[in-house]
Amino acid sequence: MITVEWCEPVDGPALRDLLDADEVARVQRLVRPEDRARFVTGRALLRTAAAAVVGGEPRAVVVRVRCARCGGPHGKPAVDGLEASIAHSGDRVVLAWRERGAVGVDVEERRPGRVLANLADQVHAPGERSDNLLLTWARKEAVLKLRGVGLTEPMTGVRLDGPGVRVTDLDLGAGHVAAVAAHDTAAVTVRRSRP
Repeated sequence: MITVEWCEPVDGPALRDLLDADEVARVQRLVRPEDRARFVTGRALLRTAAAAVVGGEPRAVVVRVRCARCGGPHGKPAVDGLEASIAHSGDRVVLAWRERGAVGVDVEERRPGRVLANLADQVHAPGERSDNLLLTWARKEAVLKLRGVGLTEPMTGVRLDGPGVRVTDLDLGAGHVAAVAAHDTAAVTVRRSRP
């Protein structure tokens, strides 16, 4: 089973107390308050879910981050006992997790006046078209996160109808599109949460 938890971004001392020193330093480097709140909320959701699965306190959960491509201290977070993916856009922070098997998630905010037509060639594979470019983006980014590469690989190389990948659209409320990807047909449970 894949569990998807989502909430609005929040920030504050109680949530920051869950972070380790590297995460606190990263938060302090973020310029915009909304980016800080999204990061803090995502890590709080991850630590809380991992602690519930493996036992212990959220603060004690060790979150490792290492880029699969360059080895740098960024990319998909990893914790023992849980496979997870975090995404955020606008006023949504999303965590998809499961005990076994890779998972990827993405969410995108629908913004009035946002021009997406010029992105079509960056999203669609040759011969591929869709009526909802933003949803296609979310689906493809979820697949790339499933692979552990994020946006380091072009979306044009992602086929949504290929074998070995299942993408499920998510309802996270008005104003957003989202999708979760897995290699199997696991059931997906979506719930509004609190960090």
